[in-house]
Amino acid sequence: PGVGIAEASAEAATVAARLARAYPKTNQGVGARIVPVWKSQSGVSGILASPMAILGAACGLVLLIACANVANLLLVRAASRQTEFGIRAALGAGPGRLSRQLVSESFLLALLATVAAFPLALWSQNVLTYLVPPTGLPVLLEARPSPRVFLFAALICLASTLISGLPPAVQLVRRNQVDTLKQAGRGNTLNGRSRRLSGVLVTAEVALALAGLVTLGVFLRSLNGLRNTPAGFDYDNVTVCRLFLSTNNYTASEERQFSRRLRARLLDAASVTGAAYSDSIPLGFGLGKWTGVSVDGYAPRPGENMDVHFASVSPGYFDLLRTPLLEGRDFELDDNDAAPGVMIVNESFARRFFDGRGPVGRRVRIFGKPFTIVGMVRDAKYLSLSETPQPYFYTAFDQVHGASGDGGVAFYARTEGATGDFAPVLRREMSAIDPNSAGMTTMPLADYISAAWFGPRVASYFLGVLGGIALLLASVGLYGVMAYSVSQRTREIGIRMALGAGANGVLGMVIRRGVWLAVAGICVGLALTQAMAPLIAPLLYRVGPTDPLSIAAAALVLVAVAGFASLIPALRASRVDPTVTLRQE
Repeated sequence: PGVGIAEASAEAATVAARLARAYPKTNQGVGARIVPVWKSQSGVSGILASPMAILGAACGLVLLIACANVANLLLVRAASRQTEFGIRAALGAGPGRLSRQLVSESFLLALLATVAAFPLALWSQNVLTYLVPPTGLPVLLEARPSPRVFLFAALICLASTLISGLPPAVQLVRRNQVDTLKQAGRGNTLNGRSRRLSGVLVTAEVALALAGLVTLGVFLRSLNGLRNTPAGFDYDNVTVCRLFLSTNNYTASEERQFSRRLRARLLDAASVTGAAYSDSIPLGFGLGKWTGVSVDGYAPRPGENMDVHFASVSPGYFDLLRTPLLEGRDFELDDNDAAPGVMIVNESFARRFFDGRGPVGRRVRIFGKPFTIVGMVRDAKYLSLSETPQPYFYTAFDQVHGASGDGGVAFYARTEGATGDFAPVLRREMSAIDPNSAGMTTMPLADYISAAWFGPRVASYFLGVLGGIALLLASVGLYGVMAYSVSQRTREIGIRMALGAGANGVLGMVIRRGVWLAVAGICVGLALTQAMAPLIAPLLYRVGPTDPLSIAAAALVLVAVAGFASLIPALRASRVDPTVTLRQE
């Protein structure tokens, strides 16, 4: 209490430096710093950090699309006020005064919108929690708007006002006001420069929408790739239970004894076909456990990191998860703290330290003690589904548990029926051993390892919402431009039809303009997608940030939306009565 992060971090760094001097063999080069929990590299914070950065960028794209939409609306509104501003200029108002008036009006709109947004933000502050996909673990995401958040949002609104309001203001004040007054009787229309600016804004909307849709597409394909990636073990019909026996003041020896008795009782249960336990669960929210290794006959390269991830498991662990044992034997009940240390390694461990030669019988030092390799199992996924094959080893639970900074015992049971039937059996057997045993959290292993794709799934959900908004805004902007363009070209269309142009020809002319604007936006969007690729690539799995299928799908959707958005104005144009139009003109 009362200590800031910087001060606490400095103190932690001082302690780490003192430890490095006192214990250079183990602590040399090891530092420490304190960070806010949202910067944590483990847990939900670590998993969501990178996807949230992409979502922030996607929110920026949607905001820019909204700004382009508003700019187009203000541009049309400015065209209808040409006469007014011509008179103001004739009465002595300079370009600066006219620009300030337009920007002030835009600021007023932004101020009203900001005030209206405050209660909306308070009402929707928990929407984030509804968009978080279900998982087997309780995940609490609190989004409480603070004064700093409101201030940031208000500043964004003001910046958006400048982005949206300046282009129409610049276009209006640059016009020759004398010519404006002369043309006042012919109707207020956009001049050529303004029409081009309007087209550029729509092109920008489509480009930004393409970037958002392509990002959504590659995230969805990456998520699908993760879901279809083999984990290296069979988690179907397996229930996992996390026991925190230390809440009952169990010592490490008592935890080992309790675990052995509970496994024996579970194996005798009618619905249980296999039972095992370990000190960790693969593919969860944590960073796993690791320790330094010293392998007999292996000379580390200068600066080589000899830390290797590991887990302590019971006999039957590999059979229960159906992880193939390629060489040697499994752990046995006799592998206890009174027996020589043994370990089982995976294929990548053997490839790295033994050049792929048989590892059984070789010796490795961990925790300052010698361990003999008695088996080798097939590689699996340990920390994330997207990880490359990495060295990993297992130790006998009864030999290591309590000496490696354990955090409870994870029990696994394979059942014949639904995994939900296992919880009552577990409670009954635990109570039979110790009526006061507590601290149990039970869930299907398939639900637990959903953490492996939790980050991409959250990103896909949010990107889906933002992509839908971007597509809607782009289609509305395109429709607005096409509708106004048709209304301004009524005389031209009437003359065309009086000279023999058919309704289909007029229909095609209007739709082609909308589609060409979309195509131009797609071309610009491709360049934007290419620029964003280095930022997105590290978050993807088995798909590139410029995936052709995602780009093609997004482009086709935008072209179809452009055609549909142009259809209603085109139908209106094709029904123009040339006689009535020319008489009105």
